[in-house]
Amino acid sequence: MKSISASIAYILWDQGIIQKEDINKCRYGLDIFISSALEIVSILIIAAVIGNFLQTLLLFAAFIPLRIYAGGYHSDTKLKCYLVSLGVYGIFTIVMQLLSAEIYLIVAVSATVFSMLMILIAAPIIHKNKSVNDIERKYYRKFSIGICSVETAIVLVSAAIFPESRFIVSLAIGQVTVAFSMIAAIIKGKMAEN
Repeated sequence: MKSISASIAYILWDQGIIQKEDINKCRYGLDIFISSALEIVSILIIAAVIGNFLQTLLLFAAFIPLRIYAGGYHSDTKLKCYLVSLGVYGIFTIVMQLLSAEIYLIVAVSATVFSMLMILIAAPIIHKNKSVNDIERKYYRKFSIGICSVETAIVLVSAAIFPESRFIVSLAIGQVTVAFSMIAAIIKGKMAEN
């Protein structure tokens, strides 16, 4: 994977799209993008085989944009990241199998309200390797609150109309996964301080 990202970075430099001093940053960014794309594609393949593809898409639709701006837990290696992603997907699949339609409304509302509170309290959680200034931090905070507000409105309105929809629960679980990721990042940060 590193050779692919390096090749692309050098092609971009050769074409005059990036500067020579930006090759390493570009390689790093491409490496992260490719590994993330492979994680998502492999989980979607598993979802298609298991039969919860649409639910998984909805989970990602809520999770990915919110996670980008709100931040959260980061594994120390790409392999650990992939294993954590598979674990989270496994938990999601089990939870969706265990929940009965009668409690979908309670789960969806509880998860989305908890997520909104967590975003308002703690967003953004910026990784130590990412340098952001105060203006960028405010931008991330504002954007994460905006994304979470839109997602929350969608979940609440949809849950009122379709209280027994597993698809609404999938969106809410996507949100609450970000909230738990933020909590995990806070705990990891506190443990690193000690």
